[in-house]
Amino acid sequence: MLLLLWMTIGAGLRLAYLDVKPPWTDEFSTLVLSLGNSFESVLLDRIINIQDLLAPLVPNPIATIGDVIHQVTIEDRQPPIYFALAHLWMQLFPTDNGLANLWAARALPAAIGILTIPLIYSCSYLIFKSTKIAHLTAAMFAVSPYGVYIAQEARHYSLAIGWTTISISCLAIACKQLWQQQKVPTLTIFVWIAANSLGMATHYLVGIALIAELCGLGVVYLCQVREIYTKHNSHQSYLTIAIQMLAYPHWRRVSIAIWGTVAGIAAGWWLLASTAAPSAAQWLDNTPHKSIEIVNPLFQLVGAAITMLSLLLVEVNDFPTISIFGDLPMDFDLPIIVASAILMAIFFAWAIPALDRGIGIYWQAVDTQWQTIAIGSFVAGSIGLYLVIPGLTGVDITR
Repeated sequence: MLLLLWMTIGAGLRLAYLDVKPPWTDEFSTLVLSLGNSFESVLLDRIINIQDLLAPLVPNPIATIGDVIHQVTIEDRQPPIYFALAHLWMQLFPTDNGLANLWAARALPAAIGILTIPLIYSCSYLIFKSTKIAHLTAAMFAVSPYGVYIAQEARHYSLAIGWTTISISCLAIACKQLWQQQKVPTLTIFVWIAANSLGMATHYLVGIALIAELCGLGVVYLCQVREIYTKHNSHQSYLTIAIQMLAYPHWRRVSIAIWGTVAGIAAGWWLLASTAAPSAAQWLDNTPHKSIEIVNPLFQLVGAAITMLSLLLVEVNDFPTISIFGDLPMDFDLPIIVASAILMAIFFAWAIPALDRGIGIYWQAVDTQWQTIAIGSFVAGSIGLYLVIPGLTGVDITR
């Protein structure tokens, strides 16, 4: 019942004022390509009327999923899974004066975001074995400002978060089995491979999460090597033990998940290779940057971390169409902003020490130690990749 409450709250936040904001450039791309249409029909070398300008937003009744995939791989250079799903989804709703229904387009990621709340609950429970922490995690995700913001955009981010959550859940199950030196369940292996492959077919940056998971598994692997070496006072070298562990049944199962993921991703790339544009990552910003911009990812990371957890009103506008407080006089703006800042400070004053204590407790607990080590390594790996990739490659993955 409590989980249903978090889902209800999450649904209310994600579905409220869903079509109030005007769509931005990327959402236009989702709308047009999900319909199986193309931007190339809009002529740029002459003056055109409004009907011709809006033509790409007119639903195409003869468009197929194959048309959607073809247009996406050529014009947007993104993986096509979400666009194909959006194509089917939008057929369930009426048009908006003959044009694509913006509310329907945004309702899909909002629905996915709502369904992700129980996934977050399950993932947290698998890691920490505590219903209290699982409920707290689900509640925090339900009201996460950034989570709500992402879920209200007609883009594929919510679906990528869902696949990643399932993948991390499989990682938690695998770590428990590895600690007990038992085989990872076959169903878990198949779900893990499917979530990883579909995640990469949804958004390329899911690859960062997969590499970070590999880091988590690597740390667990090295910890087990050290444990075997210490417990048995082995005269063998670390390298010898490490090589021998690869043949252990429980680690062979994990290797199946790894190579299965590689095969799934490779198959997806191969299927798209014939229709994809020359570079599937041209949407990334790889223009030269000033040296000071190297530290941009650090500040964006801090900002994202804050907004994922808490972001009450820090700006109040006098527009009743977008303000949840209605038409407030400007005299009330400052008190609301100050109150919001105080509540945020109180929340973080409670959350940060609680998080620190919790990590210490679960790091030492026998039944959650390996999961905590793996997830901690996953988080550290994700942050490290997020900060390092722009500096080393010049590709800005933060925008």
